[in-house]
Formats: sequence, structure tokens, C-alpha cells
Amino acid sequence: MIAAIEREHQVVWGIGRTASAAINDANRCMKTKPQFKVGKLELATLSPDADLGADGETLWQWVQDSAPVQDGLF
Repeated sequence: MIAAIEREHQVVWGIGRTASAAINDANRCMKTKPQFKVGKLELATLSPDADLGADGETLWQWVQDSAPVQDGLF
């Protein structure tokens, strides 16, 4: 699973099977939380055992910094 993350605050803003799906999910989520100032978004891979139902701060623990983002290969 691919995640749209914000490193500065260690938050996952969106997830998806492709990079574009993760960015779209992040944009949807950010619109529901206009009180948060979001910095630069990056793409990352989530661990296969990530709890996809968790909130963005909790999901951070499953971000795999060393794993390359393989768009669309899931």
C-alpha cells in the first residue's frame, strides 16, 4: 500500500494502491480537516501488516522509509 505522508509532523494523510489514489485520499482527508496546516507531502510504502483502519498518526509507525514506492504493483 502506498501512503501520502508529511514527515514534518509524522502523519499519513492518505493511502491507496497507487500513488494517485494515495494523493487523492490525502486531498480528501485534508479537506475534512482545514484546521491543520499541511506541509510537503511525499509518497512512501506502508508495511504489509499496517492497520489501514488506524488514524494518520498511528499509521506512521508502519511507514517503511527504506522501501521504494512501487506504483501500481500491488
